[in-house]
Amino acid sequence: MALANWPITAADLRKALSYGSTQGDEDELALYAKAVCEEIDAATGRRDRMTGELVNPTRWVITETVTPDVGDPYDVEVLPSIFVLAAREAAKLWWQQSFNGPKGQPEGAGGPPMGADLPSKVKGWLSKYPPVPGIS
Repeated sequence: MALANWPITAADLRKALSYGSTQGDEDELALYAKAVCEEIDAATGRRDRMTGELVNPTRWVITETVTPDVGDPYDVEVLPSIFVLAAREAAKLWWQQSFNGPKGQPEGAGGPPMGADLPSKVKGWLSKYPPVPGIS
């Protein structure tokens, strides 16, 4: 199932970092974007942590209507916007910590070092989207 807004891309992470279109290594940015989306999928019950398999791809998916400037409206399947915001925020923090060390962490970010976990504020944002018991 392809979602219109998930997973985030290298371009999304570039935007979160306020990078220009040629800043940052494309493959590295894409890796961080993918990793954070996998972690969020696991934290919200969409992915099994042990196998890495997407076990519930429709969990939390909603349908939104897109109204283009030209043409008829159409529906797209997406995850709630908070998932995208959480992914951008966590990936940005991981990137900054990995490439700039502790001084790269934004003031008051309150998150653990890269690889430890999702930042606490991201966990708070996603707390309304718990995993199914026994899946995470």
